[in-house]
Amino acid sequence: MIINADDFGYSESVNEAICQCFNRGLINRTTIMVNMPEAENAAEIAKNNGFFHRVGLHINLTEGRAMTEECRNSSLCDEKGCFKGTFHVPIKARFFLDSATKRAIYAEVRAQMEKYISSLDTSIDYLTV
Repeated sequence: MIINADDFGYSESVNEAICQCFNRGLINRTTIMVNMPEAENAAEIAKNNGFFHRVGLHINLTEGRAMTEECRNSSLCDEKGCFKGTFHVPIKARFFLDSATKRAIYAEVRAQMEKYISSLDTSIDYLTV
């Protein structure tokens, strides 16, 4: 059974709670939001506590600051480049996205995936030990 804790990297308190859950055996996976302010801290916590290999990617299009200029300038974000949190409401709207929004989503998802993969690349020694 997989028990996943979402939103790793969201905040210090979420990171600490997820770490405690791993240490107590309450969860066996987590997913990191690489665009959130505490994402780098989350990765360090995972490395230092032996669960880095159990961290997946949480694609995030609803909270925090977008990683790409294209997305920050899209209808998904406010004037500060932060997600408005409206992408998922109403669900029917996701089926009728204009081409500019689709391009912004593609760029943002790609950037988040690349950030996640680069964190794996920099930790290759950790993973092979």
